[in-house]
Amino acid sequence: MTIDDVQDAREEQDISEQRMIRREKLAKLQEMGRNPFLVETWNVTHHSLGIKDDFDAMEGKPVSVAGRIMAKRQMGKASFIDIQDKEGRIQIYVRQDAITPEEYEVFLTYDLGDIVGLEGEVFRTKHGEISIKATNLV
Repeated sequence: MTIDDVQDAREEQDISEQRMIRREKLAKLQEMGRNPFLVETWNVTHHSLGIKDDFDAMEGKPVSVAGRIMAKRQMGKASFIDIQDKEGRIQIYVRQDAITPEEYEVFLTYDLGDIVGLEGEVFRTKHGEISIKATNLV
């Protein structure tokens, strides 16, 4: 067995493991009565660049955004996702107690590359990053 064979076997195992994880998430969504293959549209009111460029006027205001998840970080009851929309990227702050338990269960199934829509309020984090505090996953 060559090094390439071992590497190919590892990659196959990683793909199989990822496939299994995704199938588990699919089953969970279906158990919750959600159709993950449904094509959804969202009432997007703002885009990332506009929010960042006009932060002084936007701070504390409600917005509705949608985009592809490019990064996801969990820290206890708080999570951050970065979404990419047609104008750029923006960070979303999700607190477990700020959305419904059902929405949080759905949020936990999100993966990189998923397209999501959400509503929230514009704010600046302690580190100075312009973000959206999620109040509703749509």
